[in-house]
Amino acid sequence: MFEVIAPHGLAVVALAAVVFTMLARERVSVEVSSLLILGGLAILFYAFPLERDGARIAPTSFFFGFGHEALIAICCLMIHGHALVSTGALEPVARLLGRLWRWNALLALLAVLLTSMALSSVINDTPVVVLMIPVLVSVALRTGSAPSKTLMPMNFAVLAGGMATTIGTSTNLLVVSIASDLGVKPFGMFDFTPIALFAAAPAILYLWLIAPRLLVDRRAPMESTQQRVFQSVLHVDAGSYPDGRTVAEVLERTGRRIHIDKIQRASGDVVMRLPTITIMAGDKLFVRDTRENIKEFEQALNVMLHTAQPSELAPDGEHKSGANGEQLAEVVITDHSWLAGRTLRDARFFDQYGLAVIALHRPPAGEVLDRELVDIALHAGDVLLVQGPIAQLAKLKADPSLLVLDGGAELPHTRKAPHALLIMLCVVIAAGAGVMPIYIGAVVGVLALLLTNTVPIAHLGRALKADVILMIAASLALGRAVSVTGVAAAVGSGIAQIAATLPPSVLLALLMVVMAVFTNFVSNNAAAAVGTPMAVSVAQQLGLAPEPFVLAVLFGCNLSFVTPMGYQTNILIMAAANYKFGDYVKVGLPLAAMLAGVLSLALADRYF
Repeated sequence: MFEVIAPHGLAVVALAAVVFTMLARERVSVEVSSLLILGGLAILFYAFPLERDGARIAPTSFFFGFGHEALIAICCLMIHGHALVSTGALEPVARLLGRLWRWNALLALLAVLLTSMALSSVINDTPVVVLMIPVLVSVALRTGSAPSKTLMPMNFAVLAGGMATTIGTSTNLLVVSIASDLGVKPFGMFDFTPIALFAAAPAILYLWLIAPRLLVDRRAPMESTQQRVFQSVLHVDAGSYPDGRTVAEVLERTGRRIHIDKIQRASGDVVMRLPTITIMAGDKLFVRDTRENIKEFEQALNVMLHTAQPSELAPDGEHKSGANGEQLAEVVITDHSWLAGRTLRDARFFDQYGLAVIALHRPPAGEVLDRELVDIALHAGDVLLVQGPIAQLAKLKADPSLLVLDGGAELPHTRKAPHALLIMLCVVIAAGAGVMPIYIGAVVGVLALLLTNTVPIAHLGRALKADVILMIAASLALGRAVSVTGVAAAVGSGIAQIAATLPPSVLLALLMVVMAVFTNFVSNNAAAAVGTPMAVSVAQQLGLAPEPFVLAVLFGCNLSFVTPMGYQTNILIMAAANYKFGDYVKVGLPLAAMLAGVLSLALADRYF
């Protein structure tokens, strides 16, 4: 007979269903959803106390996730990932891949897939994808190919690689931590790596040889760099070449190549662009041309190309645009960018990044700027030409809602990069060799980063993401609630009775498929929080070892290939390559099905 779920369990299921629905429909943010879970559970068990095994379940016990070793380890690993990216420790890898692409594109794609998979096994998936996107987009621009052919295979390789170790993703750490809390023997860092590698081989072949052929040649609004025309504003200062000279003289100075759309006086009046019109200090020349020509006009005419206002000047009173050691970069505004629909002035872009926006490309061409760049509401697909120090460009690259195209600029590489690499390597070796648990090693590694000033203490907040922290804490609380209310035992009993006659490999496959469906529509961590206790309960009901069932949940929660909302990096590449929902289904569904089958057989072969 099936067990009856108690009222507290039904309330927990209802709360989870409501929150999961909101997450799937993106009605509320992850932070709000996480707080709803935490607050809802605390209120439920405070208003309606529950006793289990003679002891009352304290409402505050659902806040234990904030002090859980899994959350500590995840936060520390986010800091390690930030250190690798911000110091440019992975820059030589990206540069080598770029050179390899010019030699042989097919072998270069294989190298990208293998490198991405290897990096994501020990580094959080998002920094790896953020590192690879500019490399692949820049290659596509130079070769005239479509980034849609390479970005999705790269992203899926990263997701597949994240399954290989306990620290590959936050979901992995969450699953093994919840299982350990339920009495399952703790997993070592590389305990299930051979199984993941066994499945990785066919996945790599599929992503290398088949996936690019399934993808349509989609081109996002970022056509060839040489052909892209920017619009900008030249500010005429007193003593500059145009001051007191006619339009005809300015044209001659630039070899009659400058295209002036509009001349605006300091008063705001617009004057005719007649050759005899005299340009005066305070005028603004609205021009359009390639990035190279616009910079050439700035130097030839000795005018200013910047959008910073007096309140946005550097502390020493000098504008950062034009300083030595600066580089140009192009920034694409994606559909999910926080700048979409806002002006640079309202967003205080210069204050946040210390970068001057000197030009704007807005497809389709033809629209003429009618105001300063800082006062133009930005649209998805706009490309900003920014200028500033390398360190500030690195900060911009860390923003996942913006796509930075280097345009030949090198990724940051500082003298602290070896420190970041060595410290991360020591953390991985210590955890893999069993010298110390990952949560201890990760904390020691962060202390080493701070002591060596590889990551300044003031930058720690930039590495941590509030949505991840709250979701981990909420997922741990939900997992506890599912367990203590008997939901996991009841569902596990039902599954065990239904599947009692099935071979273990089939049962593992079914469990993995259920988790895969779940994770493609709600948070991976939320799916893990519900699935892990159920998996342990199923194993107990059947009298089988719980490890393969826990791993079935872990692998299933990582099969987030089929929808854009399956994982946050899916959204990043969607904006960068102009993917459609159907692209994920076409490429991701066969991959998820193949991996589920291979992983289920590998788990059954190892444990049964």
